[in-house]
Amino acid sequence: MEYDFKDLTERYYYINLQNIFSKYQPWIFSKKHLSFHFEKWNNFEEKFLFIVGTAGSGKTTLARKFKQSDSIVIEFDDVLNWFINRNEILNKWTKEEFQIIFPFVSRLEEQNMYLMDKDVKIDANVNIIQPFMDYILDLNTSKRIVLEGVWIAYYNPDIIMKHSLILLRTSFITSWYRRYKRDKEGILKNIKDKWHESIGWRNAIENFIKQIYY
Repeated sequence: MEYDFKDLTERYYYINLQNIFSKYQPWIFSKKHLSFHFEKWNNFEEKFLFIVGTAGSGKTTLARKFKQSDSIVIEFDDVLNWFINRNEILNKWTKEEFQIIFPFVSRLEEQNMYLMDKDVKIDANVNIIQPFMDYILDLNTSKRIVLEGVWIAYYNPDIIMKHSLILLRTSFITSWYRRYKRDKEGILKNIKDKWHESIGWRNAIENFIKQIYY
């Protein structure tokens, strides 16, 4: 469709408004996922690949596709939730994941760096994610690391953008439906809080995208 712009300024603002709205996290219709520096990951030039999306957006499914002999997938939300749900998390980890992650979370626990209150988990994320990447580098492991999780969106995007990143833009409705199917009993027990939790995650990712582009 052609548009009759009165001048170049009008055309400039129209194009930029279109660009801005295309970056918003969708509510109803899923949009094309965003990727940054992904060619570095494909060319084996990058150690870390971040996959960020709300619960039910398809993070884990996508992350599994990157799990190869030279890489390991880590659900970063488990690192944050270790102090609260350690038994559940231990049952999820493979032997390889345990060998890499457990020394790190044990060290944080000894240093009393964990915050149990879910309301301050954002601060925990800021305090833990950079030390975790430094810890991985200090291991001198040949493994490349895929970090997937929703809480990564609360972290400073300037740091994340130094590495490879995939931002999932699955719509809120689709993500919520998948989350409901996966944990119907848990959702129904506390549907109000779960609903607001999902909205909070969606808004956090939208804010993350805005910080990248503006």
